[in-house]
Amino acid sequence: MQRILVLLFLLTSLSVTAATFEGDIADWKEQPKEKFKDPEKNFKLVLSKIKKEFIDRELTDEELYRAATAGVLAALNSGNDKWNLLLSPRMLEDFNILMTRKLTGIGATLKMDPDLGVLKILKLMPKSSGQLAGLQVDDIILSVNGQKCKGKKLPAIAELIRGPAGGNVNLKVLREDRVMNFNIARAAVEVPGVELQMVDAASALITIDQFSQGTASQLAGQLAHLSDAKIKRLVLDLRSNDGGDFEEAVKSIEQFLSSGTTIVNARYGDGSVKEFKAHQSPWRPDVKIVVLVSPQTSSGAELMSGALKDFRSAALVGSTTHGKWNGQVIESLSNGFAIKYSVMHFETGKGNSYQGRGLTPDLETQALKDGEINTIQMESDIQKRLGIDAGLRAALQIPTLG
Repeated sequence: MQRILVLLFLLTSLSVTAATFEGDIADWKEQPKEKFKDPEKNFKLVLSKIKKEFIDRELTDEELYRAATAGVLAALNSGNDKWNLLLSPRMLEDFNILMTRKLTGIGATLKMDPDLGVLKILKLMPKSSGQLAGLQVDDIILSVNGQKCKGKKLPAIAELIRGPAGGNVNLKVLREDRVMNFNIARAAVEVPGVELQMVDAASALITIDQFSQGTASQLAGQLAHLSDAKIKRLVLDLRSNDGGDFEEAVKSIEQFLSSGTTIVNARYGDGSVKEFKAHQSPWRPDVKIVVLVSPQTSSGAELMSGALKDFRSAALVGSTTHGKWNGQVIESLSNGFAIKYSVMHFETGKGNSYQGRGLTPDLETQALKDGEINTIQMESDIQKRLGIDAGLRAALQIPTLG
């Protein structure tokens, strides 16, 4: 089975209800914890009874074993956590797209305007097929391949636009008072995960939206651009970063720490501890680092925030982070499904873990919803961004190192 170590905060939902003739009983997590004797014998009996006698519909072995597998993984979760789960082939495909940041489409970032109830183009990747075809930011998409967008959710519309490379997608858009039609060729798109913006002569902003394949090398490239810049402050925006690939997170953090510094200690279920150390010179010790955080900042992004606080005296600005300091593996199954389950807890090199409580910011600002953070981060005009981003404005008030 293929093993992939991740720290990703995957949001799914699993609800289980139980009822008797007398009415509803407690949630399954609150059901009796007494010893379940003769487990294999009784489990087989349960499967047999349900398959033969369940009244609402006929059940197949495939359905029962799939539900049992999902149930075993769900039972490993505590509270509202959903780190342990069964991934369908489609979920696994979406996850791989998320980790490689490679997909086929037109290079447009879409957003549903909550006030107008329409789908707008928020951003276009440079030299993408969408941009080359003539699409513009703020164009309203009316239909895709003849299917009206009104009433559809954003993921469903995005799915209509995506497709095999070389195929075409037809978009009808509204631009001001004109309706326009575009026939656009789909092409391979690699979505950047690290973006650099100069705020002013003394401050730079780097947004890392997730630790995925190539994040560390992208970050190294952006930091290299700032090697000789006369900046005194670097703001790292991790507010929408929910973790991702563990090794990419470690390699990203390493770039800021002195050689020999312990980046993270990973503690595994068998009692073993693995120490990850930095092996290079730190980037620009003369620059003050400020990290923007939020409740969406999770896992590997929390590790970066904590490590920079410990070893670079970074200031954290925003609201308390999520509090997920554990890592999962994803193992593929022979039928195309995969299982995701926790295998380690981690802590900063100084032994700090914030599991279940999160990192508290040094300077607190109003908490934002995930959609609000994404809208802010997608604003490419830095002056417009400053106008809508109270967190960034607060970060610029943090004193520099002199």
